[in-house]
Amino acid sequence: MANNSKFSSPRAQLGLFIFLLGIAWLITNLFAAVVLLGRGAISAGHPTLDFENPQMVGTLKSIQAISTVIMFGMPALLYSRITFRRNELHFLGFRPPRSGLA
Repeated sequence: MANNSKFSSPRAQLGLFIFLLGIAWLITNLFAAVVLLGRGAISAGHPTLDFENPQMVGTLKSIQAISTVIMFGMPALLYSRITFRRNELHFLGFRPPRSGLA
């Protein structure tokens, strides 16, 4: 793995991953705010959410699903893309299965 890595320092790799995780968190929060503001769910005069409205519950579920993909997928994919020279997805488990159990 040392020959395939662009960074020699594990500390630099950890810093990069934490940075990417923070960026994903910001993107997720901005996405949720834009969707909720666009749907009229939150405003200056109405700061709370109406959980009795079935449309609001569906919107919140959609936001949660998309936010989960962004929070867990984006940092891992970008980290592998930035850190490794070749076969980036190989280190995330996207590789052909081995034949046999041994």
